[in-house]
Amino acid sequence: MIRQIYHSLLPKQVQRILLSLISSFRFAEKFGVLICKNYIPVSIHNARETIGQNKGDAKFHVLAEENASPTVCPIHLEQQPLEAVQPLVARTETVVLELDGEDYFFSDCHLFDREMNVIDECGLRFEKMPIYRKLLSRNRVKVKGTVAYLSNVEPSNYYHWMCRTLPLIRIYKKFFDLQEIDFFYIGQAPILGFQHESLLRAGIQMDQIIQQACTSDRIIAAISSRTSQFGSAPIHWENFAFSRNLFHNEILSNAGTAKRRLYVSRGDAKRRKVINEAEVVHLLKDYGFELVTMDGKTLQQQVELFSQAEAIVAPHGAALTNLLFVQPGATVIELIPYGYVNNCFYVLASYADADYFYLQGERIEQPGIDRHSLDLSVDIDKLNQICQMAFKQMVLQ
Repeated sequence: MIRQIYHSLLPKQVQRILLSLISSFRFAEKFGVLICKNYIPVSIHNARETIGQNKGDAKFHVLAEENASPTVCPIHLEQQPLEAVQPLVARTETVVLELDGEDYFFSDCHLFDREMNVIDECGLRFEKMPIYRKLLSRNRVKVKGTVAYLSNVEPSNYYHWMCRTLPLIRIYKKFFDLQEIDFFYIGQAPILGFQHESLLRAGIQMDQIIQQACTSDRIIAAISSRTSQFGSAPIHWENFAFSRNLFHNEILSNAGTAKRRLYVSRGDAKRRKVINEAEVVHLLKDYGFELVTMDGKTLQQQVELFSQAEAIVAPHGAALTNLLFVQPGATVIELIPYGYVNNCFYVLASYADADYFYLQGERIEQPGIDRHSLDLSVDIDKLNQICQMAFKQMVLQ
């Protein structure tokens, strides 16, 4: 209850000042109350200086990846060009740290050094990181063997997990035999169904997962920094391919027979809703669409649905992570809120060789709403126009 009041009622700056005061008293250390002291960005350019290559058993590996070709051009109404959705070449730089567990530990989904500094990718702002104002516990378990990092600031976010976190396994495979990694640290949040299913597909058993704060004999941590382009930081094609290939057989079994047209509603989501969804659904029925949601569906079921679709219309949201599994040549129409644009699903559609269209929603007053949570109002005439463009193209193919 105290933690809830602390986070909900106090401004962020006040929270940080209060944390600093608490941690400065001797009783705080006695009762194990700690805060993150600082943020240390690590990259392929500063890894040696950051971990002290000549100190102890610390080692590092580097991997720079760039897509061989740019993403395809998106298709949109003439009056709706969006600067943030443009062809790009994704670039990612990853540092893989090998560390002595006496000097480093995992807690709250992050890697820390013994001075309570958080080590993360480049380009972040410390005061904007959730860890900046968290109360941390000194309690952590000591694990025998090697523990690898498999987390991020939001591991329970479907897109983050499938496109950024789970593919860290492919990075580890480049430098290690997975048999020498005894455990994977995810973080303390409950393991969700899609995490459980995807880990098993990737060959990771549940008894290899560690959730509590821990240190170990040896820590391995892959930390990736993505190049920001048009305001977002797209994933590399190989990350897409890794997660997609976990379900290769399901996708292949539906190749050549994918005929369903799906409108994917946000369902029970509390934000980014389509406020005139009934009108949207009514129009799309004329084009042969059926209404579906991802609520309550297993990862396997979501893979099956998207791999069976020849066309998908959906508002920007986590369900579009399933563009990982669509067939080449599928048609995708993303409905984008006015005032917030992220190119992540455009990039997935391009990697999948889908035909990607977008339609921006209309401007509506939403005072006090964070831009990541903005609802959509869809102009039905404009939606009809872009459907005519999309399905004429399907006929021509």
